Amino acid sequence: MPLFLLRFDRFLDERAAAGKHDSRRMTEWMARYDSVYGFGTTGQQVSSALLALQREFNANPRGSTDLDFTFDAFFIALASAQPSPVWPLAAQVLKELRKATGPTAPPRRSTPPAAA
Repeated sequence: MPLFLLRFDRFLDERAAAGKHDSRRMTEWMARYDSVYGFGTTGQQVSSALLALQREFNANPRGSTDLDFTFDAFFIALASAQPSPVWPLAAQVLKELRKATGPTAPPRRSTPPAAA
């Protein structure tokens, strides 16, 4: 096998591991702020709630009232594995999407939510 393919395989493996690491850290952080985001008080509870949200958005993607964008399971997974500087924003987005019960997601805010 050519060397560049071995390096690319390693890159993909390490990228996947980093995503899992960020996701685990983010779920633990969100658990500490359950009173703000409401996904659970343990990392496992948050992880389970996010997985349920992914499944819901896989079965029923949401459009947006003011953006040309579809929120689906991929978006939920991506938002659930962000680096720590954006955890408050990502968690707020997930919280708002969780409340979106109809065919559209909540409208865009004119100002971003306050950091937790």
